[in-house]
Amino acid sequence: MASRPRSSFWVGPARARIFFYLETHNPRSFPIVLGSHNLEVLMARAERSFRGDFDLVAVDLDRITFYLALRGFKILGEDESTRSGDEHASHAVYLAQRDLGDRGVLVQKMWANAYASRHHHGKKSEKFDPVLGCPTVKLGNPKFTDGETEVRLSESLFVPAGVSHQLVTGETPALNIIEVVGPNALGMDDYAYE
Repeated sequence: MASRPRSSFWVGPARARIFFYLETHNPRSFPIVLGSHNLEVLMARAERSFRGDFDLVAVDLDRITFYLALRGFKILGEDESTRSGDEHASHAVYLAQRDLGDRGVLVQKMWANAYASRHHHGKKSEKFDPVLGCPTVKLGNPKFTDGETEVRLSESLFVPAGVSHQLVTGETPALNIIEVVGPNALGMDDYAYE
């Protein structure tokens, strides 16, 4: 579960820090997600960084609001914000998705002390990039025998196809970018729930 080349990073001084998430499959890697605690700083940077339109999303996480500028994403409504269904008891909320067929990107929010569904994929891999918070990914087959890995800011965690995994949060909520690669990347046909 080694890290891949960085696709996410923070730049700038403390009061004007900007989060960047780069499109990884494009040889000229340009940002598709920008984020900041400061709306004015984000808007100014988004207008300089994006070629074309972007959508602005305000994300409420406990006592803070974080702003995202998204390029090429579909913003998900409340009726579309869950992926695994009630029977799999996931606490993850999906705010946006970017579907490119065999590659997709999800913007995921998780409250404190929450967990996503426990599952694996036969043909899809996932890469987790936290924007805020440091979630933990439980890994391994069966019953998470490979232990737990904390995903730190500006680091990626790659989970290959066939490996069981579950994202959980502790006392801090998390905002994550998840890149899924494989056939019909954002389709739900390759999920095996445990």
